[in-house]
Amino acid sequence: MIEIQGKQVFAELAELVAPAHTALLLIDMQRDFVEPDGSFGSLGIDLTMYDETQQRPAELLDASMLLMRHRFDLASSAEIADAWRGDASGGQVRT
Repeated sequence: MIEIQGKQVFAELAELVAPAHTALLLIDMQRDFVEPDGSFGSLGIDLTMYDETQQRPAELLDASMLLMRHRFDLASSAEIADAWRGDASGGQVRT
């Protein structure tokens, strides 16, 4: 950590990504961006370059679960809207 104009600023990678103040956001990566029936596949985009990377987001999420304090699991925008309205069918919030 360094000091700039009297303020403490993170300078090292370990400080920048410390679990106490870092968020990991995965947005439906497998489905919309790499699956043939997802958004990109439906547009006719060649997805073969993603074949080797499909497992990486799942591995990242699994590794981050060891460090996370809160997990918000909202499966779709409809579920997010339901959750905000307080509908019982809304997304799940796990702490």
